[in-house]
Amino acid sequence: MAADFLYEFIGVNAHITLEELTQLFASGNMPDDQRAKLLDLLLWYGFLGVAREGGEIAYIYSVKYDIKRLKALVKKQPENIVLYYINPAFWAGLEIIH
Repeated sequence: MAADFLYEFIGVNAHITLEELTQLFASGNMPDDQRAKLLDLLLWYGFLGVAREGGEIAYIYSVKYDIKRLKALVKKQPENIVLYYINPAFWAGLEIIH
């Protein structure tokens, strides 16, 4: 199931909110108990970055592969505004809107 999950991102916006990501999990039939782990994997492999204050995007490699630090950036954002950013390396292959 998770192996094909990246296809759920075809045609989405490069900026994606937590709510939109949750909808993608649902449309991809991702079980609730596996969603947090999948999100961690998407962050760890640099598919998703986290928007910082001022518009800078932090990916796993920009925080020296410290997943706890990257997740701390997520927690600093208001829950209703958590914003992820799809790595530009995937834009062409997934027809990401930017």
